[in-house]
Amino acid sequence: MAVARMSHVTLAMPLAERGRVLETLQRVGCVEPIAAGQVPNRVDDADDIQRTYDALAAAVKMLSRRKDVKKPLIDPPPYVTFEELLEAGRDQEAIDMAYELARITAEQEELTARLQRELLSAQQIAPWAGLDIPMDRLSETRHMRLFIGTLSAGAQEELTAAWRQDELPVAVQVCQQGMDADHIAVACHTSIAETIRTALKAAGFMPESLPAADKTPAAYVADQQQAADDLRRRIAALEDDKAKGLYLLGRMKKTMDALSSRLACVEAAGELAYTQSTCFLMGWVPTQQTDAVREAVLAACPDAAIDFRAPLEDEQPPTLEQNNALVTPAEMVTDMFAAPRYNEMDPNPHVLPFFVAFFGMMVSDAGYGLLMAIGAYAFVRLMRKTGPSRKLPMLLCIGGVATMVWGIAFGGVFCVDVPPLLFRPLDEPLYMLGLCYGLGILHIFYGMALKAYQSIRQGRWWDALFDQGFWYGILIGIGLLFVPATAAIGKWVAIISVAGVLITGGRYNKGLGKITGGLSSLYGITGYISDILSYSRLFAMGLATGVVGMVINLLGGMLMGPINWASPVGIIVGLLGWVFGIAVLIGGHAFNLVINALGAFIHSARLQYIEFFGRFYEGGGRLFKPLRARNKNTVLRADRAA
Repeated sequence: MAVARMSHVTLAMPLAERGRVLETLQRVGCVEPIAAGQVPNRVDDADDIQRTYDALAAAVKMLSRRKDVKKPLIDPPPYVTFEELLEAGRDQEAIDMAYELARITAEQEELTARLQRELLSAQQIAPWAGLDIPMDRLSETRHMRLFIGTLSAGAQEELTAAWRQDELPVAVQVCQQGMDADHIAVACHTSIAETIRTALKAAGFMPESLPAADKTPAAYVADQQQAADDLRRRIAALEDDKAKGLYLLGRMKKTMDALSSRLACVEAAGELAYTQSTCFLMGWVPTQQTDAVREAVLAACPDAAIDFRAPLEDEQPPTLEQNNALVTPAEMVTDMFAAPRYNEMDPNPHVLPFFVAFFGMMVSDAGYGLLMAIGAYAFVRLMRKTGPSRKLPMLLCIGGVATMVWGIAFGGVFCVDVPPLLFRPLDEPLYMLGLCYGLGILHIFYGMALKAYQSIRQGRWWDALFDQGFWYGILIGIGLLFVPATAAIGKWVAIISVAGVLITGGRYNKGLGKITGGLSSLYGITGYISDILSYSRLFAMGLATGVVGMVINLLGGMLMGPINWASPVGIIVGLLGWVFGIAVLIGGHAFNLVINALGAFIHSARLQYIEFFGRFYEGGGRLFKPLRARNKNTVLRADRAA
């Protein structure tokens, strides 16, 4: 359970064998290519593969969203062999169907855009349907001027009354009355055109223009509506045509994975260095896999030359965390913070017990823990999760077991009190708080011990004594002061340790910094105190889970009262109460479980990142990313046991 040793690999091969060798490396799945040249090369067929992959992805997304697709409750990805995956990449029928669906979708989008234009045009002309003159004749003549537009209802009535009173040669037709404005057409003699224009403008008239069509507005709107109906029928027919790709949905998903894997090889090919007839690959491989890689490459290409060497001092190999099945889920927590550097201690075996212990303590209900453990494990098995996607549910599964243990210790099963093995936190809050602080001190001390161990391994014995040993003395001495029988011993242990920190805290500084460095180091005691106090969140989160659950049980119990079997109304009301009560219990406890499990995960991770990692862990490594199949929709049989 450590960071795997890595070897640098250099591989030379004939250019004609490049595809076969890269495919072999992808099958082996333990070589990470790195750039062998200054600038990555662009492989010729990369764009074609990407275009086909995008078409397949769009087709799969579109077909999966159709309402006529039967979606089973549990739909695990199918198992495939590497050979079956390669063969799926040559499924021309699935590829052709993807492009056909892309063509249909593009045509649908074009027709939909036309439909929107037709509807918008009809909407704009509809208010003028009252005009019984073809629109191409709505123009000025030698003796007549025409104004078409909108005007507020009150202004229109005032202008019309004024013009009628002045006996002006003006005709006004209200085509449509609206809440805010009327659509009007005003015709007048040319001799008074400017007077009418000025009056309209002053009243807030907004002119509009109509298309020069040889039909009335009403006929134009009817034609637009007919065109829109025709477009709707064509769009619906195209939607039905998409259904012909449903029988190829599963094959399209496999082909997607095959092309995604081929793209990985194409990207790796872009990292190679080339001559006219040869190409060179450089990369990293786990040292324990060098023999398997050599054997596989030479079997695929006898003319290849391959060499391995240890990393140079100025090289920083990628990090491959190697842990057993129990510890592997903790890698997710560590990697969210920072992957360990190549030569750094793997923190995952040390993170797991504290993470799940704190997680379980914050949820602390045996019923919730049982549901989490069974649900997470069933999800992994039924959905065939492998690799990184397996880590989170398995971490929740282990956390569920820890939750059951703490639930039994504290006497809580679905927030119903049962005899506890230790005590009930609500009844003994001080005991609970003391337990939280005790675990916090243990967590911090363990992190300090790991730092001391690292210093000793590196030959820095004095650093272990000065930077961790004296702080152990200060913290333990302060703790002994609170016990009357050990108070005298604790006082001298603390005094000697404080003196040690003051003298050695600035040993690496220069000049006056050697004195001030000790004072600055001693000020760090405030950090230790605040870190220990932060473990009270374990108490708060645990209480929150229990109290909310108790309220849910109380509400459900109030609804699930006794049933009056002597009265039909009483029977109906009683049964409805039980139905709603059961719904409240199920829904409430589901909500309580989810929200508190999420909070427990976040706060437990925070305790690792701040209080624990701050004592010994730096991180900053780069995770090992080998060339391997990219199977999003399938599971390789070789990964089945992973």
